[in-house]
Amino acid sequence: MSSRPIYARRLVWIAVLCTTISVFIMFVILANGVLRQTSHIVAELTAAGMRSKAGLGCRSAPSHWGMTTTNGSQIYAYDIQTMSSMNKEAPTLLPQMVAEIKKGAKSTRTRMPILRGGGTLLLKVSEKGPCSLLRIHWRVGPQVRLLNLFQLVSIFLLGIGLCLTFAYHGFVKPMLKRIESLASIAQNVGQKDSLFKTTHLQKDDLGIIEEGLELANQKIREDKQVLAAKNLALSQHIADMAHDLRTPISSLQLVLERMTQTQHGEPHKDLSIAIADTVYLEQLTNNLSMATRLREGLVEEDTRPLDLRDVVERVAGRLGLLAREKGLSLDFACPDQEVWVKGSDTLYERALSNLVHNAIRYGEQEGHVVLLLETSASSFSLQVMDDGPGVPPSEIPRLQDRLYRSSEARQRDSTGQGLGLAITHEICEKLGLSLDFEAIEPRGLRATLKGST
Repeated sequence: MSSRPIYARRLVWIAVLCTTISVFIMFVILANGVLRQTSHIVAELTAAGMRSKAGLGCRSAPSHWGMTTTNGSQIYAYDIQTMSSMNKEAPTLLPQMVAEIKKGAKSTRTRMPILRGGGTLLLKVSEKGPCSLLRIHWRVGPQVRLLNLFQLVSIFLLGIGLCLTFAYHGFVKPMLKRIESLASIAQNVGQKDSLFKTTHLQKDDLGIIEEGLELANQKIREDKQVLAAKNLALSQHIADMAHDLRTPISSLQLVLERMTQTQHGEPHKDLSIAIADTVYLEQLTNNLSMATRLREGLVEEDTRPLDLRDVVERVAGRLGLLAREKGLSLDFACPDQEVWVKGSDTLYERALSNLVHNAIRYGEQEGHVVLLLETSASSFSLQVMDDGPGVPPSEIPRLQDRLYRSSEARQRDSTGQGLGLAITHEICEKLGLSLDFEAIEPRGLRATLKGST
């Protein structure tokens, strides 16, 4: 689409129109003022001449002919041959005006000095004689000069007002309307199949922007569809893999547990490593499956009440073997009465499992991990505490960031990308829980889940 500067041309035409109107009105007012002043001066000079002794008969008394009005206007006769007057009171002619007459001009005058207070006219009336050249000088009073100045200023302001009015209605207002329309359209880029009600874009200065927005909208929509299809396929693939892996991992874990039970004395080191890796694979598989379900919105809302004590016991029982194989003690404490909450037991169990697994994974031999469930009148607190190396105080606030692993965790175990904590964060948001971390003195870390009962 070619860009045509419609708005620029419109602004130029507005400026030309306003200037023409202003100049025309100014010319009319000035011409009217000149005619009014000239008529007044001529009438005043004629009346003065009628009252003079010589009357208007220059030839009968050239040495006395001439007059001066009360406001300073004058008329005197001169000889065109000598450029002098027989009346001694007559002023000397201006050299530049004399030169114009000698060149053959029938009349000459000074520039119209309406604002200066007057002007001079030299008029040739015959070829010779003492009255062949008349000098007419008129004066304009202060009141008339102020009136002329007021008229000129009024015309100037009127011209500016016209320009601003025409510019606003012919340029600024349409431009603002188009810009507002573009702003509204820009907010919907990528949201609609088409940003415009019709397929024909306006061909003006902003048309190229509209076309660019429409092309960007189409491209974004196409990319979103492609990404959505790829994301769906990837999510389905991960879900299928997690489902296929869950069964053999569970079977392998059972076999390792049986082997541990049949061991006499200290378990073999390789067996402990196998158990730890199996639990890690189970956690990773469950987290991948949960991440996919959360992202796709496949986790159904479960409003049935559940007892948090059962969740704590299941997590402690499932991860107890891993803790024993690492030389850690895993203990838990719950209230005697039920702790009922509403929500999915799968989500609660996954969030708690990730916290406990991290505590065991980064713990040290002969260390302790404790699960503590406490309740108040309308809330509960579920704490996971350990006496491991903990996290540096400066890094504790960053544990709230998704996929963040502390420097201590990276040094002790280079595997993992912090997926467990990221999943726990998402679960807490979905269940309306709060998740806080706190350093324990002299060493260790406390993770606290809080919610309403």
